[in-house]
Amino acid sequence: MNVLISLLIKKYKTIIFILLLLFVQAYFTLTLPEYTANIVNIGVANSDMNYIYDTGTKMITMAILATITAVVVSFFSSRFSSEYAKNLRKMIFTKALKFSNHEINNI
Repeated sequence: MNVLISLLIKKYKTIIFILLLLFVQAYFTLTLPEYTANIVNIGVANSDMNYIYDTGTKMITMAILATITAVVVSFFSSRFSSEYAKNLRKMIFTKALKFSNHEINNI
């Protein structure tokens, strides 16, 4: 178990970066309903087309940023997980090579 955790500790900067990007993505995604509410409550209620266009532009920007961060998070997390799995397979393979014939027959 300690070996598994030590592999994660070696890549703590990547894990922190992925978590930070996830928070940024969540922020961008969760601000969209607020902009929608503002369009309806302020823009439509006051018939202010400029406000509706400005808020709509902000919404599109937030949606694009959320999409970009989602792609970047997916890239880094898949890269991290595949490297972690590669290291685990390597450790298991080297451990299995150390087994004697008797131990392999028991398995």
